[in-house]
Amino acid sequence: METEYGRKLTIGERKFYKFKLRDSDGGHLPSTSRSDAKDTTIRALQTDSTVSIYRTKDTSIRALQTDSTVSIYRTKDTTIRALQIDSTVSIYRTKDTTIRALQTDSTVSIYRTKDTTIRALQTDSIIGYVGPQIRRHFYKKTLDEGWEKQWHLNGEIYPSMNVHKAWEAGYTGSDVVIAIVDDCIQTNHPDLRNNVDTVNDYDYISSDSNPFPTFSSDSHGTHIAGLIAAERDNGECVVGVAYNALLVGVRLIGDFAVTDFEQAQALSHYNSDVDIYTCSWGPEELIDFDSMDFLTSLTIAHNAKKGRSGKGIIYTWSAGNGGSNDNCNADGFTNSIYTIGVTALGIGKEADYAEVCAASLATVYGGIADSYLMTTSTLSRCTDEGIEGTSYSAPIVAGIIALALQAKYEMSQVLSFGILDADKMVTLSTNWTQVPAQETCKLPEQFNTK
Repeated sequence: METEYGRKLTIGERKFYKFKLRDSDGGHLPSTSRSDAKDTTIRALQTDSTVSIYRTKDTSIRALQTDSTVSIYRTKDTTIRALQIDSTVSIYRTKDTTIRALQTDSTVSIYRTKDTTIRALQTDSIIGYVGPQIRRHFYKKTLDEGWEKQWHLNGEIYPSMNVHKAWEAGYTGSDVVIAIVDDCIQTNHPDLRNNVDTVNDYDYISSDSNPFPTFSSDSHGTHIAGLIAAERDNGECVVGVAYNALLVGVRLIGDFAVTDFEQAQALSHYNSDVDIYTCSWGPEELIDFDSMDFLTSLTIAHNAKKGRSGKGIIYTWSAGNGGSNDNCNADGFTNSIYTIGVTALGIGKEADYAEVCAASLATVYGGIADSYLMTTSTLSRCTDEGIEGTSYSAPIVAGIIALALQAKYEMSQVLSFGILDADKMVTLSTNWTQVPAQETCKLPEQFNTK
């Protein structure tokens, strides 16, 4: 009997091979008090014993008094707020930046300004008003045609995930690699093609490097891809949470069953560069506890501990859509300490299909009837038809994590509970302290033989 060796799976220093016996049907192996201000210029300047200087929060000279008649009021943010040079001068405290009021005569009326220096000065009774031309920053709507339907991102819903605030802070998922382990991805979709790494895609069903859908109905992976990294402002469908992240398509789900070996390979595919694996699949709903097989469990544990140069590859996993009739604690993938189980929020409450369990670590909007999510689809389309489920929550979480990894790449795989706030998450990640190594304690098994 001869053995023919096939693909190799390396987990740390251990190597596993897929093999088959030539004379049989084959076999398979089933990660100091100082008065300085906070930021820039002269904080205090005293040129006379009568000068009293007050500390302010941000930038430049806050108060300068050159006469005993001068009264200075502390303000909140930036520059001279009040200057009085005569007993007839009345100074008003302002909230934000510069001189809001300066009066040098009873006929002078001063109006609040927004930014830096004296905005209004009236020295003649014929002047009715002197005011600033204020530049205001408005949140830019994207140029993507489906933006108005992206209620989970565009500020239409409360509580907000605050993804747009993370964008405004400059975090877009740049340089973060996310592997979508699912069915097919339309890699040439006009809203995805610039963010898909076609060189490193792989199809473990067909054993080739092309996870492109054969049928338009194979759209699940393309839906997920758009939620994560659809390109922004290109005039196409939508914008993804991490619209500058790089996607790697890994096809594992299809009409045919896969072996444990292939599953472990897919969940370790291109692990030299992948930061996040997102998985929107699991065991059949409404069955008893289903644990991970040995190889898959070993693969995920190794990557979560050793991947990403020791910082840990991150796995996001959909918690399931069994609703109150199921429990995601029974799902060995979601229940692993090395994965982030993700459930879904509806409008003002948990989604009806969402499974509630202790293993669920995060919640985001997953779409519900009449409020489906908008994303990319096959045939170069975008759609919101029937896009609901924890299948779509997990990739949104993967996108938010990508924003946090861009903020601080050293973050570990341990995150938080509840609905994710992208703005708070990227802010927190900049000062994140790595958790210590896991410690375990085992007691000898004891059996009562009586």
